[in-house]
Amino acid sequence: MKKKIVGIFVCTLLIAAIIPTQGNTVSNSKEIKETTDYSYLYQNDAIMPPDTKDMSINQGPEPGYYDLSEYMIGTIALGVIFLESDGSIDPSTEDWTQAEKDAAMGSLGVGGGQIQWSSWFSNENLFFHTYFVYGEINTVQISYEPIIHPSAITDDTYEKLYVAEAMGKLGYTTGDWMQRVRDYSNYLRDTIETLPGYYGTNWAFVVFLVDNSNDADLLFSDGYHAYAYLGGPFTVCPHYRPGGPPGPTLKEVFAHEEGHIFYATDEYNGQTDYSGYLNAADVEGSGCIMDNLALCVSSGTKLQVGWKDADADGRADILDTYPETSLTPYTPDPTSDPTPTYTGSATVQPLTNNNPNGLGNDVTLNTIANVHYRVDGGMWLDTTPDDGDWYDAVETYSFTTPPLSAGTHTIETKAFNSVGNEDQTPASDTLTVIAGNPPTAPTINGETNGNAGTEYEYTFNAVDPDGDNVKYHIDWDDGDSDTTAFSSSGADVKVKHTWSTQGTYIIKATAEDTNGLIGPEGTLSVTMPRNKAINSPFLQFLQNFLQQYPILYQLLLRFLRL
Repeated sequence: MKKKIVGIFVCTLLIAAIIPTQGNTVSNSKEIKETTDYSYLYQNDAIMPPDTKDMSINQGPEPGYYDLSEYMIGTIALGVIFLESDGSIDPSTEDWTQAEKDAAMGSLGVGGGQIQWSSWFSNENLFFHTYFVYGEINTVQISYEPIIHPSAITDDTYEKLYVAEAMGKLGYTTGDWMQRVRDYSNYLRDTIETLPGYYGTNWAFVVFLVDNSNDADLLFSDGYHAYAYLGGPFTVCPHYRPGGPPGPTLKEVFAHEEGHIFYATDEYNGQTDYSGYLNAADVEGSGCIMDNLALCVSSGTKLQVGWKDADADGRADILDTYPETSLTPYTPDPTSDPTPTYTGSATVQPLTNNNPNGLGNDVTLNTIANVHYRVDGGMWLDTTPDDGDWYDAVETYSFTTPPLSAGTHTIETKAFNSVGNEDQTPASDTLTVIAGNPPTAPTINGETNGNAGTEYEYTFNAVDPDGDNVKYHIDWDDGDSDTTAFSSSGADVKVKHTWSTQGTYIIKATAEDTNGLIGPEGTLSVTMPRNKAINSPFLQFLQNFLQQYPILYQLLLRFLRL
């Protein structure tokens, strides 16, 4: 049963003083992202996802399958999983009690059941729009006791086993442990109800909570505590920290790890590291959440998780982009229709992703909010979304203009995105409206069953309602075309043509009047079977002889067509 509770939710690591220093740091370079070796340790408690090298590039402006936590703006779905050993492989040395579960969730500021809360980070995020965290809580029986094994920082052997098993118990049985968590995260992102009747969030990740209440040092066997994969998709957090209160609790530890999920780096390792969508530097020794777990966010961490508003307009730079609008040119042009219907499309544009880690896909949370049009610089009017509402990153639209007078008009459209930015270069089309009516569809008369290689004459006739002269545009369907001179409305116009190869052809013709108005198309199907050539000397002589006597010649041709 769902239970919406407004609370505080944060994810962080253990105090830096008790965590061994190990691993590499990253410099201000895109080379990290381009390497195929992700086995090295990225930070003390943040490690690179091992499947990064296999990720496919996202093709759209919306976050894709692997883009689960590109920046900490928008809505987030969180899956909380209590790992409970059942003693079937490892001895069960830890057992979650309900009191411990309640205490763990209380540290995060929420109660049990399905959860809805505000993250601690949102209290620090005074820029842009407030985001909320939504999710669900599960307790999963597994064969292993995680705390007695190494953390994935030094050896991911056991993490692969117990995470894959836990996800399998939740119904995710395809692929390795990392894919299963990504599948679950995408499920949460797509299906969690954020508001009544509204489903889906922008981002998602998972936290695996490990019971360590009976463990002597409260650490994994390699001496490490909580850790996270940089950029997601999950973090692993033991319940208790060494030393116990006073000092940081699961709340601060989880908040620290949440920072890593959104590409924030440690600020206690003595080296300036660059990370995040904006490729920003951290602040070493900041005295905040990514340094000594104090509940504040340094200026560097804010930039790394995407909190920047350089022009102070209340829009995050990552979302402060402009949409693009396209308008399909109206045909025919000129037209006699004084109220033409136009179509077009609008697309949000993401800011370039400069993250030196991960894929660096260019993604945005913006959607198209509206598209306006105007005629000849007049008032902007609303268009209509083809799918019934403005909600997606790409929208198609249509509109019918008010009655236009005869003459040339300029039609413009511009899109607006969900942060209120409008296209700076509206799309436009110039259309000429002519008073009068276009000609009728031409009638086409002539041979419909002839021989390839033989010339045939066809008659075209169209009537212009206004009595204007007309000319014909003819497509012979064999790569050839003709345009006739103007002739009187309703007069027969004869044009000859020869098809060189056998086959069935569709003659297509339109009539255009002297005002440039083009009417509908007329067609005629013709068949040109195999030309029965006469190659022998005798038959060639006979053909030449009979051509001197046309009646006999026509009788012979009719015979040859049989």
